[in-house]
Amino acid sequence: MLLTMRNGHPFGSHVPYVFGSDWTNAYLHLSRLALHTQHLLVDPHMSLFIAEPDGPRENLLALRRMNLQGQAAPLSPDAPSYGEIKERYLSRFPKPG
Repeated sequence: MLLTMRNGHPFGSHVPYVFGSDWTNAYLHLSRLALHTQHLLVDPHMSLFIAEPDGPRENLLALRRMNLQGQAAPLSPDAPSYGEIKERYLSRFPKPG
C-alpha cells in the first residue's frame, strides 16, 4: 500500500512495486492521472506498507510486514537503470493479453 498526503490527511492506494537490484529503492509504475501521483507531485513524502499475503487460517496480527518511508522521485527514461527496472517490473507484472 502506498501512503501519500492529501490535504494534510493520509491517503492509501494499492500499487504494484519492485525493488532495485541492491534493495535500496522501490519502484512504482504510477499513472499521472491517479490521485496518489497528484499528491506526490505536491508533496513527495510517502510511505510504502508491505505485508505478506494472508489466508483464511492466518493470524493477521502475526503476518510479517514492514513500513518504508521516503520521498518519491520520477525515474527518467534516460536514467542508466531505467531498462533494468522496466524489465524487472514487466517480469513481475506482465502486460495483460
